[in-house]
Amino acid sequence: MTKTLWTLLIIAALLGCIWSFFPLSNGEAQMQTLPLMGPHFYGKDLPLSEFEKTQLPNVGILKRLYRVDTQNFLVTVLDGTHNRHAVHDPRYCFRGEGWAIVNEKPFTLPYGEGNLFTLKRGIIEREALAWFTQGNFQFASPLQFWLITSLRRLTLGFSGPEPLLVLVQPMDEEKPDWQTLMDKFKPLFSF
Repeated sequence: MTKTLWTLLIIAALLGCIWSFFPLSNGEAQMQTLPLMGPHFYGKDLPLSEFEKTQLPNVGILKRLYRVDTQNFLVTVLDGTHNRHAVHDPRYCFRGEGWAIVNEKPFTLPYGEGNLFTLKRGIIEREALAWFTQGNFQFASPLQFWLITSLRRLTLGFSGPEPLLVLVQPMDEEKPDWQTLMDKFKPLFSF
């Protein structure tokens, strides 16, 4: 038993050394494919808050405010290539911002599935949409994210790109029409 543990420890140490010499490519190129403007939308980059800067070190973050027809949306995309522990279950993000999750249901996306959340803070109720994406593969499971990123690290990135976490939150009081958003802002749902 002791010999097995020592063998596993040595293998882990060797793999750690090998991985340090093969830095993984990040998702920045994928994030930059999300356009600022299109026929039915336009956006602007937003600065990171001090909280985001300190709580999300070594995380690639795209944070934009988009106007799609007459509705405003905050779109946040997180790339955890260099700090995958900072990218976690979106439920924690919402709870950390003071929202209670009232309801959660699957939401069909062009290349998979996300989660549509109904959130409540005091008397304010809002919806938010969240998913992980690898471009042509979208999923909602944080466990699946962890498995994919672990496999990616074990294969030195040869198993595929880093999954990105996408959060879409309406900034207006009225309930958004998610299907219209998908129709009018196709690049958001296909990058």
